[in-house]
Amino acid sequence: LSENSNASSSFYDETSNSLDTSDIHQKVLTLLRTNENSWPFLEPVSEELAPNYFSIIQNPIDLSTIQKKINNKVYVNNSPEFIRDIELMVANCEQYNGKRSILGRIANRLLRYFKESWSECQPITPQFYDDIDEINHQRDNPIKRRLNESTSTTITRDKNNNTR
Repeated sequence: LSENSNASSSFYDETSNSLDTSDIHQKVLTLLRTNENSWPFLEPVSEELAPNYFSIIQNPIDLSTIQKKINNKVYVNNSPEFIRDIELMVANCEQYNGKRSILGRIANRLLRYFKESWSECQPITPQFYDDIDEINHQRDNPIKRRLNESTSTTITRDKNNNTR
């Protein structure tokens, strides 16, 4: 546990109050590339293996292209674009092969693994603590508590087994 928290906290630069997102992107991409479901996505699709792929898929993307974008600092402070590229890779696979195809199912397993890995690699920052405080404040709000209590219903049965 402490090993992971040390790794996570290294993503946060306290002097600049910013995240080094390229480290997070690289870590997640490395996890994806070593996942057993990554093999169809390691390199760009070739027209030989996938006839008409480029007439069907307008924006091809694969893990090696994503690696190049990390190397070229395309994703610096732009995690949404990184996430979109991973999702685009899966969507392209589903569009070309079908969601229920073997490759479509493999793509979805990789996407689920990505989401888990992404969540686990997120650093704990001061904003995280602010968010937790806000959640706790909302939870302690008496109006919200009464609302939650009023929505719960107790069902009882009488001696004839009728609900009331």
